[in-house]
Amino acid sequence: MNHYNDQVMEPRALKKPIVALHQEGETLEVTRFDNGALISEKISGERALQRIALDHLTKEATIVTGLSGRELLFRRLEIPLKEKRAILKALPFQLESLIPYPVEQSIILPQIGKKGKVKVFATQKKSLQEHLRFWKCRLVEPEFISAHFQALWRYAIHVGKKNIALLHLGEKESSLLLIREGELQSAISLAFGATGQEQQIKRELFRALKFLGEDLPPFLLTGRKSDKVCEILQHDSSDVEPFALTVGLAFDASAQDQETLQFQRPASHLVKLRKRFFLCSTLVLLYLMVFSFVGRGIIRSKEQALQNREQELGLFCKKELGVTPLQLGKVKVGSALEKEGPQLSQFLSYLSQQEGIVINRVHYRLESYPNVEKPTTPYEVQVDLEFSAKSSELANRFYEKIRKQQKKVKWQRHENGYQITFSYA
Repeated sequence: MNHYNDQVMEPRALKKPIVALHQEGETLEVTRFDNGALISEKISGERALQRIALDHLTKEATIVTGLSGRELLFRRLEIPLKEKRAILKALPFQLESLIPYPVEQSIILPQIGKKGKVKVFATQKKSLQEHLRFWKCRLVEPEFISAHFQALWRYAIHVGKKNIALLHLGEKESSLLLIREGELQSAISLAFGATGQEQQIKRELFRALKFLGEDLPPFLLTGRKSDKVCEILQHDSSDVEPFALTVGLAFDASAQDQETLQFQRPASHLVKLRKRFFLCSTLVLLYLMVFSFVGRGIIRSKEQALQNREQELGLFCKKELGVTPLQLGKVKVGSALEKEGPQLSQFLSYLSQQEGIVINRVHYRLESYPNVEKPTTPYEVQVDLEFSAKSSELANRFYEKIRKQQKKVKWQRHENGYQITFSYA
């Protein structure tokens, strides 16, 4: 058992302790973070022994686990937009070519930084479900699910390593991170562990290092010790951090800032939503009951009086003036009734001339228009447009043109193309 009492995070009020778990094979790694102190240990052996230790360490604590590198995809990209809302709208177009599985089957957590820089962590929904099943078989239900890449980055920043190449060695899987100026630049999952063959380790490691490029910063080794890896990297085997992964998971769960990674919605949040919904529903029901019993008689009497008055005015107008009250209103000069409606054909002709865009279907309907009763009501046409594009970049450019020119713009993927709905006036 290792005590990390000398490594203290920035103080923060925690409602209860945090316990981070990671299991590979028959070895369970546990880190408990409580009152600024860290206690870490590894437990090997039968499940009964693990269960006893787990019950002791996880008592009255928030359980944290993390998705491994093979279950996660990390990407960096830049979107030249300033507003966060605009970046989020444009992001799906960019992700089409970056994520190797359908977006609708994915869980995507973007982290938007300055100057349009975006970090994207993505996993498949089935990977998260398998992760939850893995821990449920061990009688554990994590409230917080982060990721190994994120946890290792958190650990490196905590120990002041802002320019490093971090290699975390597991039993059968490893992770390689490149961190520059405190920012995670690359994260790669490696198909070897501490028990791997030397030739396999060399082949996979050299391939990954070549991908990261030349002039790499110093190495930081975490996880299991391997003389073969230390010899390849010419690193001191005694300078290996064994509990960096679970310590980083605990730090990520406790930070809860804009860079925190959480794939699991906390159950407590759902409970709060249910309580608020129940309270609001009860108040609305009480209000409706009171309004129904007390105000029904008053409303009926006033409604009847208004109807009688309306009939009297209608008869008077028809008799004296020969017109109904609705025809009395005179249309003001310059009102919308004197103007022509919007020329949708010209706009559709303009859209059909866009490079790389094919209009597949157009449906439109008149949503509002001026009349004698409401002469100032503007013309507004609701347009549903289905189109296909040669590339996601052209589709994004086409979407931005419409967003800047029209109102109430909404878009979504539709079969093999895209669908845009907007108001044309």
